[in-house]
Amino acid sequence: MRPQSPLFSIVTVTLNCADAARRTAQSVHRQTFSDYEYVVKDGGSTDGTVDVLRALGVTTVVSAPDGGIYDAMNRALPLCRGRYICFLNAGDTFIHENVLRSVADYIEKFPEVPFFYGDVLTMQRHPIYGAGDNGQGRVLRFPDTFDRLTAFLISICQQSWFVSRDLYLERAFDLSFRLKADHDFFFFWLLKRQIAYKHIPEVVVRYTAGGQSELHRYVLRQEHKRLLKRYYSPSERLLFSLFQRFRQLYRVMNFYLRGVRPTLPLLGP
Repeated sequence: MRPQSPLFSIVTVTLNCADAARRTAQSVHRQTFSDYEYVVKDGGSTDGTVDVLRALGVTTVVSAPDGGIYDAMNRALPLCRGRYICFLNAGDTFIHENVLRSVADYIEKFPEVPFFYGDVLTMQRHPIYGAGDNGQGRVLRFPDTFDRLTAFLISICQQSWFVSRDLYLERAFDLSFRLKADHDFFFFWLLKRQIAYKHIPEVVVRYTAGGQSELHRYVLRQEHKRLLKRYYSPSERLLFSLFQRFRQLYRVMNFYLRGVRPTLPLLGP
C-alpha cells in the first residue's frame, strides 16, 4: 500500500452514456467523506461522455477500447490506489452524501475485514412485486452471513461492495463470464477461500437497472448454470434448486393471498 493512498477508489466504467455518467459522478462528488479517488474507464465513447465527466472535475478518465464491462473493470484496477474499491455503474448512485463516511466507520471498527457490502434500493421491476410502492423502488436487504445454501439463493448487487484492492489484484474478474463475473468473484472469495466479510445493514446504493444482464437473459441463465457447476456439487444443485422453487412459490402465494410484500432478500440470479 502506498503511504498516501486514499481509503476508497470509486470506479465507473462507461460507454456512450453521458447522462447516466453525469448522475453517477455527481453522486460521488457529493460525498462528505473526502478520502477517496474517482476513476473512470471509458470504452471509447463518441457521445461526449468523457467531456461531460472532465467538465465535472473527474481527473482520472481513461478512454480506450476494451472487451466489455468486466474487461474495463480489470483495466481500471492498475489505476486504483485506494485500499478499498467500489465499482459504481454508470447511472447508479450512492443513496445519500454520507455513504462513504458510514462505510469508513465500519472499516475503522473492522480493519481486518477485506469485503464489506451494504443493502440496495433497486428500481428494477419485478414480475410479481413491481417496482415498489408508487414506483419508488424496492429495498433489497441482504443477510449478515452466507452459508452455501444462502449463497446459492441470494446474489449481492456488486454496486454495494467495498472490497480490498488486494483481493482484486490477486484474482480479478474472470473474463470467461460475460455477465456473471462479479458473481463468480463473490463465490470464489466467500465460498472457496472463505474470507472474512461484513454486512453494513443500511442502504448504500440506488440501482437503476437496465444493464446488460436484463438485455441478455439467455446468456445470463447459461452463465449462471456454469457458475453453479463450478462451485456446487450435483447433489447440492438439485437440493438447493428444489428448496429455491418451493420458497419462491411460498412467497408468491403469500403475496397474492395476503397482499404482503416479502421482507426477505430477492432470491435467485
